Amino acid sequence: MKDSPSKFVFECPAEEIAAYIDGELGMDVENALERHMEACEICRRELNDQKGFLIALSDTLEREIPIELPPNFTKTVVINAESKVSGLRDRRERSTAFIVAAGLLVIAAAAVGSLAGVFSPVSIVFEKIFALGAAGLQVLGDFAYAVGAILRSVLQTQTFGTALAYIAVCFAVVLMIYIGSRSLKRYFRTPGT
Repeated sequence: MKDSPSKFVFECPAEEIAAYIDGELGMDVENALERHMEACEICRRELNDQKGFLIALSDTLEREIPIELPPNFTKTVVINAESKVSGLRDRRERSTAFIVAAGLLVIAAAAVGSLAGVFSPVSIVFEKIFALGAAGLQVLGDFAYAVGAILRSVLQTQTFGTALAYIAVCFAVVLMIYIGSRSLKRYFRTPGT
């Protein structure tokens, strides 16, 4: 029974053929490879292919074929490269780059400052601002919960028999929310604005 070609290829020392051509193998490995190539057609063909490639490459590199470049070659290459490179050409790109750079600067300053303890007063201010914001969100959440509870209790009792009454209740709730938001806006409005 004859071995299959794929099995034969895997047993061949194909990676050592290039080292054999370059003379990088030890004497005992070189002799073993030569004995193998006497019996292996695949390795002899690979050796001949690699030698042929090296001869063709050497011949190509030795021949110097002059290449005529057009007189405006450099200018054409520069214009083509500049037209394909995207840079900071318009205002939007510059503003985006500025925002990214400022953000990175703030992050770096916060990291360095927090390590050095410089920003501890600033962090306290931010903690208080976040606490006020959380309290405001809690008040809004409680208000929404209360409105929902009132609506649920009114609608569950079904004291109103007509659809007009339901619409009146919904209108009253929307009016309450509108008046509440206007009063909050008036409360937080600064003088002179």
